[in-house]
Amino acid sequence: MVTHTDDSNGEVAHRIELRMLATSVRSIAELARLTDMNRPTLSQKFNGLRKWQIDDLRQIAVVLNTTIAYLLGDTEDPNPASADDETISVPVAELKRRLKFLNLEERSIFSGESSVTGVITIEVRRLLLEELALANNVPTKYLTEFNDEPEADRVEAQIEFIRAVEAAGVTRIATRSLGAMSAADYRALTRVIASR
Repeated sequence: MVTHTDDSNGEVAHRIELRMLATSVRSIAELARLTDMNRPTLSQKFNGLRKWQIDDLRQIAVVLNTTIAYLLGDTEDPNPASADDETISVPVAELKRRLKFLNLEERSIFSGESSVTGVITIEVRRLLLEELALANNVPTKYLTEFNDEPEADRVEAQIEFIRAVEAAGVTRIATRSLGAMSAADYRALTRVIASR
């Protein structure tokens, strides 16, 4: 994982707190819930006991309506308007597959197509993909990064498990160790639930 490695943990925490005030996020616990991050780990980062990771800051920036650049102190402008225009290259077929898996309609999110090393890619607004991920309760990197197939498989297995639990009408489930499960573990549990 990429971390922000200089000694600016306190400055990052301060900027996050400023944005929390501006967006009416009242506590670290609420921020943890909105970003689907572990509250104790988030507290440790605020207290300087752990380093901020870029993936964490990406999730926090979306929730707090700002940019990673602002949180890192690279700009004094917290306005995400400029981030709206940032585009990333993503493989067309895989993006379409993931959107279909999430039961999302294809949207007009393409700003151009090009061929890179034989793979058709498109330029997509990063903020739109991050918002789609947040709205569908999946990690933002599921729709913005395409180089970690095992993690994408685990996310999809987790979603299939949640769908099976909902379809079976299960109202209570112990979730303590679910976050550490592999894709195979999720699929095994999904088969058990679906067979009942």
